[in-house]
Amino acid sequence: MGCAGSQQQKPRSNQNIRTKDEGVGPTEPFGAQNGDEFRSCELSTVERPIRLASPGSLSRLEAQQNCRETSHRRRKASKISGKDNFYFSHCSVGGNGRSKSRGTYKLASQDTFADGEMTLTILSNSSSPQLLRIQPSERAQQGDGTWEWWYEQVEKLLVTKDCNSRTRLQDIPNRLTRQYDADKEHVELDLSWCFMERSAPYVLSRLLASPYLVEIRWVTALRLDGNYFTDDGFGSMLEVMSTVNETQLTLPLLRHLYLNNMNLDHHSLHGILFYLFPVDDACYPSVGLTSDSRAIAGRAFGKPPKAYLPFNSAPRIALFPSLTVLSLCDNPGIGNLGLIELLRCFLASHYEHRVLPVLDMSRCGIDEVGARCIREYIEKLPLAVEENRPVVTTQRIVLYGNRHSADRVVAAATDDSPYDTASVVG
Repeated sequence: MGCAGSQQQKPRSNQNIRTKDEGVGPTEPFGAQNGDEFRSCELSTVERPIRLASPGSLSRLEAQQNCRETSHRRRKASKISGKDNFYFSHCSVGGNGRSKSRGTYKLASQDTFADGEMTLTILSNSSSPQLLRIQPSERAQQGDGTWEWWYEQVEKLLVTKDCNSRTRLQDIPNRLTRQYDADKEHVELDLSWCFMERSAPYVLSRLLASPYLVEIRWVTALRLDGNYFTDDGFGSMLEVMSTVNETQLTLPLLRHLYLNNMNLDHHSLHGILFYLFPVDDACYPSVGLTSDSRAIAGRAFGKPPKAYLPFNSAPRIALFPSLTVLSLCDNPGIGNLGLIELLRCFLASHYEHRVLPVLDMSRCGIDEVGARCIREYIEKLPLAVEENRPVVTTQRIVLYGNRHSADRVVAAATDDSPYDTASVVG
């Protein structure tokens, strides 16, 4: 009994026993990792301590194995295909299973796999390789005349306070791009009926004259209908655009200009024509009244009001040189005085000959006196051609909706008697 008792072995502690089914690893010992040892897990009658694998050790083991297998597959694929490939060159893990060092992706080729020229270093939170998408960095342009600047001006309510209009104005780049992709010959910048503020012309001038916005240079039609500008604001807008236009054409492709229902008067029209059809400085009359072939209703074309000359400089290059349609509809303030200023401008001596195919002045408050002035323009136009003076000729003038009857217009056009011009002289 004593022998039997002495032969009984004490039960081994459960914390030092692990079976093969628990999947600790192979029977051969692994390399030591930070002091952790892995021994054979077979049960034996000989009692010896077995150090158990911690979860962190297993994670490190699996991570290194994945790195080796992935690197081997990529090397093999690179040699077979002969093309450049990315491979994960190094990965090490710490005690908590997370990456301690930096993993590096290298661009490898068939000839020089180990010494790739492009190396991208990343911080990795996992041991598995990560896919990278390389794109060139793009920085938004800053400063006046950029789209970021335009969005900022709209957000500051410097252009309009209307919510719907602000949404339209912020979408200008997208609308222009869509139109350009659909038809490059018809790109319209529609700024009509935006209920613009007094500061809007100062902002618009820098937008339209910006050298940074290629979308603006695509524009073939500009609409400003329904926006009321002061003479100071509109004059500053035209002056700024004209100054830039002297060195680089502003809106070089613009053919249609719509200024309908903008509460324009004859002073406004005078200032607009001053920049659209610049007159030679040497040809400005020194005396108000003149009887030469350039005069309409006893006066030749002169400089506009001071509001349209903020810098006191006259343009030499026409603003919008490709203009074919000028629409001034629904501006009853223009009236006969505005029509007379327009005809005077056409007969003045310009830097070059211009042809305006369509001039629309429907519902502009023109009566039979304006019709007589049109007749005078038609009579003096051949004289200007004989003098070899560069003038502006228009092929069609639209006068729908003006306050006169057809018979009075015909009578005014055929009346040879002199008429009193005192009521129409500005």
